[in-house]
Amino acid sequence: MNDTARSPAQTETPLRAEPLRAGLQPLVFGRSGLLGSHNFRALLLSAGTASLQIDETVERLQAPCLLWTPWNTQARLVVAPGSRGHHLVLGASLLSVALRHSPHAAELGYMAERRYVVTLDPADGDAATLQACFEGLAVETRQDRPMSSSLVEAHLSILLVTLYRALKAGPYGLQSGFASSSLGSRFIALIEAHLGERWSVAAFCAALGVGRDRLHATCLRDFGRPPGLMIRQRTMLEARRLLEQSTLSVDQIAQRLGFGSGPQFNHFFKGIEGVPPGAWRRQVRSSDRTRPPPVDLSAWP
Repeated sequence: MNDTARSPAQTETPLRAEPLRAGLQPLVFGRSGLLGSHNFRALLLSAGTASLQIDETVERLQAPCLLWTPWNTQARLVVAPGSRGHHLVLGASLLSVALRHSPHAAELGYMAERRYVVTLDPADGDAATLQACFEGLAVETRQDRPMSSSLVEAHLSILLVTLYRALKAGPYGLQSGFASSSLGSRFIALIEAHLGERWSVAAFCAALGVGRDRLHATCLRDFGRPPGLMIRQRTMLEARRLLEQSTLSVDQIAQRLGFGSGPQFNHFFKGIEGVPPGAWRRQVRSSDRTRPPPVDLSAWP
């Protein structure tokens, strides 16, 4: 099976979910087959093996496991003969919709922009939850039933929360192994955990148990910029993401990001972008050639 040969109608959907059962030949997935250039792919492998090929690197997958990855159109996912599981491809717009009401949208959105392979324990509750999510998504995308879109959004939200929980509980990144990770990684994790609380550099230093000079030197060495600038850049990325992808008002976005008032947020945003947030949102939603590029969290930090 190769998903490069899809009809035009099939490329218009923001989601494709399907059970997998490889026969005597491997299943090969190449181009995403979805409308738009920014998509995500997930593979719940319940039996057998698979491999993810990106450029010159190959990552081997052994069941039972879950792969989540932003999709590179040059990548190939190969499911070995005899393997079974579930496969999911979704567009960035649907992912944003699924997260729009989540109080953890910032953390989940940041996580979704990175690649993970999580080994699953069949006896674990998270494995059963993921299985139910993939099966539910496959059913809802095959049938046109009342309120299917709401169930799709709910399944996606549960899938992402379950993945996030598994990552925090295991040796995969985010805040797992927080105390033993590098100072730069711990700083990044704290920014994500407290995004919207408007922490100062001094507050981060206190939480990390280091002095300002040491954090400053670490950030310059690891990221090429001081900690204060990193905090502002991440806040700005989240502001742009919410303005572009959510239906929240400017004042609601200001509140979510921890600003004391709408005018304070406007001053912050205009000082970086050169235009107020409301004007920036109108540019994004226009067809004008000068509109800003879409927000890409994978570029940070």
